[in-house]
Amino acid sequence: MRDLAMKPLTTTVAGSLLALAGAGYTLADSTPVPHWTVNTLSEDDYNDFKVTALNGDGLMCGYASVPGESWSVQKGFITDGTTHTFFETGEAQYYPMVINDAGVAAGYSNGSEQLVRFEIVDGVPTFTDLGDLGSGGFTPQILKINEAGMITGRVPQGSGVYRAFQWAPESGLLDVMTGTGVEVTDMNEAGEIVGTTPEGAFHWFEGELQLLPGDDALSIDDAGRVVLQTASESETSFHQYELAGGGLQEIFTIDSGNEVQLMTNDAGQALVIWHIADPDDPFETEPRMANWHAETGLEQIELPSSLLQLSCFGFNGSGMGLFVGLDVEYNWQLFFSRGLHNNGAFTDLSHRVFDLCDQDLYSVVGINDAGQIALQLDVDFNLEHSALLDMARPGDVDGDGSVGVNDLLGVIAAWNEQHTDDCGQATMPDLDGDRLVNVNDLLICIGDWD
Repeated sequence: MRDLAMKPLTTTVAGSLLALAGAGYTLADSTPVPHWTVNTLSEDDYNDFKVTALNGDGLMCGYASVPGESWSVQKGFITDGTTHTFFETGEAQYYPMVINDAGVAAGYSNGSEQLVRFEIVDGVPTFTDLGDLGSGGFTPQILKINEAGMITGRVPQGSGVYRAFQWAPESGLLDVMTGTGVEVTDMNEAGEIVGTTPEGAFHWFEGELQLLPGDDALSIDDAGRVVLQTASESETSFHQYELAGGGLQEIFTIDSGNEVQLMTNDAGQALVIWHIADPDDPFETEPRMANWHAETGLEQIELPSSLLQLSCFGFNGSGMGLFVGLDVEYNWQLFFSRGLHNNGAFTDLSHRVFDLCDQDLYSVVGINDAGQIALQLDVDFNLEHSALLDMARPGDVDGDGSVGVNDLLGVIAAWNEQHTDDCGQATMPDLDGDRLVNVNDLLICIGDWD
């Protein structure tokens, strides 16, 4: 009887609040905290889904094992998180590793040592052998496939020697270079490749190889700008280098001996993370982070004070960052930053999707420009469960993709309640992350109304 009597009341309250919102009334400051819906990959005929890459449209590639076999047969797949398309390859082991925004994946075969292209043509899963990688039993490393279908990576040759390669539709499989410690780090849409050798950073394009003024080349964008790293006995520095003759522009310099990480995105931003000694405890460190752009320079970002370590695992073209951090309680947490120009705009992602007290994060696959996130989770010591997280609308309490009466009723039903998980972090329907369901959460919901 209580529920039946409550519905007319809450509907009336909802209508009144919507009228107030439409009239421009503001009852309190309310800032939504990002939250996500989760699609855990599963299929009755397959086990151990392992996602290897995520594209800009939410398509993922990876591989899963077939149960009941005397030895594991790995089947490659492309999926949107709900519908899984498998590539039937018999008993051969096929591994899609990267995928572009056209939905074309690239990987390798562990039996025939072939570079392989995976795609869905008119609804039919199709794979094509592109050439013998000559890996000699070593596992090839497939780095990237661009929108033109060019593929790059490197193949171990033994004794620390690697052969870097590129495959292109017009030229087929080409050797870039072979040598000790050769590493390919990036390729742009034109097919320009950058990487690292013991002699220094290199740039390769259409058969022409040149050394660059740095120790390591970290990335190259479509404008031909390369991010370089150089280390000396006293310092480590990062610069942007324009191949067209613009010279070097400093990004960041730090004393040698400090741990530092730099990542770039397609919008010309660089993200720098470094650690300094904690003045109160010489055995601990404090992370620091800054955002860099050629026009604005270096801007430091405030971090949660509870962090001891921080690493970035994804930095998309929209300025969203995905981070794994170790807190003062020695718990690993997953953090999200909506935009690096929003100083201190960090969300503890682990408590807005699932509880990492019960499920451990195994690895972060990536984040795309829409804010979708691909993860691998450790569930009952099985390290190959994967999930796609879709960024939910701010007022979507029930995760159905729309905001309406059911979401509003969900907020009202939890009114004045503390909503936290076992770790004490805010959970739904607490939309603003203050651990209490109140008028602020109601305003977020009606402000996002369909």
